[in-house]
Amino acid sequence: SGAARPCPSEPTRERLARAARSDTVVAVVRAEERRTGSATATSDDGQLTWRFRAENVRDVAFGTSDAYVWDATSAQTGDAEDGTAMVHALYRPEYTPWHRSAEYSQFAIEHLSDMLGMPYPYPHMTAVEGIIGGGMEYPMMTLIGNNYRPRGLFSVTYHEISHMWFPMSVGQNEKRYTWMDEGTTSFNTAEGASAFYDENAWNSSNQSYYRLAGTGLEIPSMRHADNYPVGTPARGIASYSKPALVLHALRGVVGGQRFFEAYRTYAERWAYKHPQPYDLFNTFEDVLGEELDWFWTPMLYETWTLDHAIGSVDSTDTGTRITIVDEGHTPMPVRLHITYADGTTTERTIPVDVWLSGAREASVTVELGTVSRVVIDPEWYFPDVDRTDNRWTAESDVPDS
Repeated sequence: SGAARPCPSEPTRERLARAARSDTVVAVVRAEERRTGSATATSDDGQLTWRFRAENVRDVAFGTSDAYVWDATSAQTGDAEDGTAMVHALYRPEYTPWHRSAEYSQFAIEHLSDMLGMPYPYPHMTAVEGIIGGGMEYPMMTLIGNNYRPRGLFSVTYHEISHMWFPMSVGQNEKRYTWMDEGTTSFNTAEGASAFYDENAWNSSNQSYYRLAGTGLEIPSMRHADNYPVGTPARGIASYSKPALVLHALRGVVGGQRFFEAYRTYAERWAYKHPQPYDLFNTFEDVLGEELDWFWTPMLYETWTLDHAIGSVDSTDTGTRITIVDEGHTPMPVRLHITYADGTTTERTIPVDVWLSGAREASVTVELGTVSRVVIDPEWYFPDVDRTDNRWTAESDVPDS
């Protein structure tokens, strides 16, 4: 599936060997070499037989064109036995964003292998440009459309390669529980984009969930893929964007180190098996040592929204009292970042138990000093649907006119 080395010519073999030894991209077949006898070997009868072999695969795909150029490189997978995988990109050279396709694929394999603690499971990966509106994954191959700008091509490439782990290795049922497959992969993609572009990909402008949340058009994630309304974004939000935000929020609840320990354990524990949602829930709770029904239920079984607001900031004899109002229905801890007038900062947390007890308001008091700014969740961990009331700034002194 996706094997890109059928009967190459001698120059092609030499360049492939160089690509296998280097982390730089090698042009294996250039535009002027797209012909029989240059890109591929010749035979006496003018025909070639190509044979493919793959292990631990659940699907097969094949692509070929005499219009493709061919780039190749290698990726470090973290596998102690070999440690590398070949990376191939096949595309028509007029689609210029594809000139970085092999680079994007290489980064995805290396970043995912490291982040998930699970080496890329196959000996090679091929990205193929084709006539398709988005991208579609197969073991060791992804077919991606040509209508992308560079950043879009990076994201869809990373996303489709992430499917080599979910569901190609961790065999989730995409039809029955689409969010398990597409949600984990969308989470991984946001992490990859954050690392590649050195920015936070979790803000509201990058996550389509916020455009549907609270509108009455959202559908819970725990629904069969065939049972979403046709012609609406409900399935995409429930299966891609929202579950990615769910995982990101869980990281905010338990901390990055503990989250990734549980996430990696889930991938390892259920590799080449067929987990249900409850297996994911139970694995996280087992590793974290916490019961998380309060988290899974509103986030995946309901369409409740999270909406925390700064109600007031008041000076008292003992310090500054900050009151937070819960204006939504999804319970979540509140992380406060407080800045004083002299530039020093402090942080406070309102635990989720406060909201689980039925409270709609909660207050914290910080030590004496002039507070100039209060921000809820500045790292964007939690999917608050209205962040206009998540920031408070003291009024500046206005000089007399």
